[in-house]
Amino acid sequence: MKRLSHFAVKNEGFTLVELIIVICVFSILVALAMPAWQNFVLNERLNSTQGNIINAINLAKGMAVTDDTTATMCPYSAASSTTCGSSWASGVIVVEQSVASGSVLLKAIPATSGMPVLSTLTAGISSITFNPRPPFVTNFTDFKLCDSRGASYAMAFSLQSTGYVQTAPTIGYAMNGSSSLTCP
Repeated sequence: MKRLSHFAVKNEGFTLVELIIVICVFSILVALAMPAWQNFVLNERLNSTQGNIINAINLAKGMAVTDDTTATMCPYSAASSTTCGSSWASGVIVVEQSVASGSVLLKAIPATSGMPVLSTLTAGISSITFNPRPPFVTNFTDFKLCDSRGASYAMAFSLQSTGYVQTAPTIGYAMNGSSSLTCP
């Protein structure tokens, strides 16, 4: 018969006290990380929206040059519509003007709930036309994107007459770097 040593320890798992301590430590870590995670998600939404708008600008310019026609970027109005809306906050569409087929919708980016809001820093810009030859852009303007955190997190970028897009060097400030942005 085998004899157990008095040094042998039986493994019976975790005690309730150990489990409660682990859960408490995990809860504290999650509570500390949550604000940083929320800021990360909101920053990525801003970056993603800005990237989508810049891609739409590049598409409009590229199609105008490639097809030797004009393309228009304007506020979104309705799904599958080539008609411009009235507010940049609704999103954007890119429409190519073709002699053979009329207006062709190239891209639509509707605004969705919780996403940043786009607006122009120049009043009265209702559409932007891209030409096949210089000047590539009429009604060039500065844009801003605002989210629920307000102006200190807003992003600005500028569409220039060449069709080039330049982003503001500092978050919360206009292209000149000295004027603070305002958000609704």
